[in-house]
Amino acid sequence: MDSNITKKTMILFNPMPVKHQVEILNKKTTSLQVPLVNVPLSLLALARMVRDDLNIIIINAVVESNYKEKILQGL
Repeated sequence: MDSNITKKTMILFNPMPVKHQVEILNKKTTSLQVPLVNVPLSLLALARMVRDDLNIIIINAVVESNYKEKILQGL
């Protein structure tokens, strides 16, 4: 890809886990009890496929307190 061409930006978002309506007996294994601070592999796989054509920003709501502002600003 030509370095003089500006690439478009794609924002990938990992939302906060939601509460389950059905009670889970072993609550130590739910994402609410053990929040995932790593980026999900699905987002990393998507980013890998398009990284040559797009600038990729991954926003993880689990660890980013101001994720709404980051999404709106595209940062």
